[in-house]
Amino acid sequence: MSGRRIRTSSRSSSRGHAPTKSKSQSLADAQAYRDRLQGKKSASKTTTRIKNTGPSSKSRRRGTVTVETMSRMNKSTQAEFPEEAFKNPMQGTFMNVVVGRYTDGPRAGEKCVLKWFKEDYGGLVFESSCYREDLNNVEATKRLVKKFNNARIIDKHVTVNVPEVWCSIDFAPGSKVIVEPYIENYKKQNSNSGYANNSTEWGRAMQALSHFTYHASGGKQLLCDIQGGVYDKAIVLTDPVIMSTDQCFGLTDLGEAGIFNWFSHHKCNEYCSRSWKLPDKAATSSMKKFRAVAHTQMMPLPRKASSRSSLTSTRKHVGTAGPTYERFK
Repeated sequence: MSGRRIRTSSRSSSRGHAPTKSKSQSLADAQAYRDRLQGKKSASKTTTRIKNTGPSSKSRRRGTVTVETMSRMNKSTQAEFPEEAFKNPMQGTFMNVVVGRYTDGPRAGEKCVLKWFKEDYGGLVFESSCYREDLNNVEATKRLVKKFNNARIIDKHVTVNVPEVWCSIDFAPGSKVIVEPYIENYKKQNSNSGYANNSTEWGRAMQALSHFTYHASGGKQLLCDIQGGVYDKAIVLTDPVIMSTDQCFGLTDLGEAGIFNWFSHHKCNEYCSRSWKLPDKAATSSMKKFRAVAHTQMMPLPRKASSRSSLTSTRKHVGTAGPTYERFK
């Protein structure tokens, strides 16, 4: 496969020797294997149903979900991307996106995606700090989703795709990109302006996830713009938006006005709880309501160059000889 070769440093990929397992650990692994076999038998269903277990349900109570177990990582040190993909990349709100495949590690042969900023937001950049906002949003999302998973609102699992910053070592030296696992069955479940997909069970469950994050954060944050891959046992989220009362999550954080507007469009469903916090009706009624649309809304850019676009843009390099990248530490 000819294409742009992506790799991480061998130092960052060293894993060491696996620890010896105890008898109890081996028995647990055997049980987990039987559970996976059981899961495969039910994977032939043409539809996926989600059960509302409720926060007080004991029948579904399992071990606590940790941030690590709900994070979907690259787990690879190299990947290749076709040259043709860079000539006409897919378009996100802020980023250009191309699809390639990992060439080593546990995900060898699986698809992955490479992202870099559009020209208006910095192009191909040379500072890792320009991705700090995106990575911080992912970390905050993981904390909110962990609370939702541990509350056992539904009997399925919510996972978060975790991107990493990789940098060029032999083409446009030092340029930074983001790499993360590819997502199948991509669906958008809601937006930061109040759009909601209520036509499926997963869609309605994700509206409840957004509402829950507002409640769990004490009315200070709202996870929205929920999108990702729908699978039999889980949903994998990517490119999250968090709106907050102190408006600290970047251009897509529409602040308290955005949160109030989102709730003006929200209708609680079977997965929401009556005990969950809602914005004060008096405050929301006095605020101007704006239209709910499926695409991501953002705060207007300042008239001068943004903090991202102040970095050197090298989009003219995209589509030439294939570069090699190293993960930034």
